[in-house]
Amino acid sequence: MKKKLLLLFISILSINCYSQISFEKGYYINNAGQKIDCLIKNIDWDNNPTSFEYKELESSKIKMTNIKFVKEFGVYHVSKYIRSKVNIDRSVIV
Repeated sequence: MKKKLLLLFISILSINCYSQISFEKGYYINNAGQKIDCLIKNIDWDNNPTSFEYKELESSKIKMTNIKFVKEFGVYHVSKYIRSKVNIDRSVIV
C-alpha cells in the first residue's frame, strides 16, 4: 500500500514539474528604426544571441531573424539585447 501511494505521489509531482520554452510577449527594432511587437521565443540566452525566433501573432508561422537586421530586441520584463559597436581595452597589465 505504501509503495502504491508513493508511486502516485511521485507521478503527480512529475506532471507539475514539466516545463518548456515558450513564446513570450516582446519586441524588436529593425535597422530602419521601426518597433515591431511580437512573440519572441525566450530561450534565456547565456551568451550574446546571434539570432532569435519570433511570431507576429500566436497563430502565425515561426520566423527567424539574424541580429544583423535588428538594432534591438527584448522580452518584456525579462531581458533586452542591444546591438552596438564598442571599443574594448585589450591592454595587458603586468
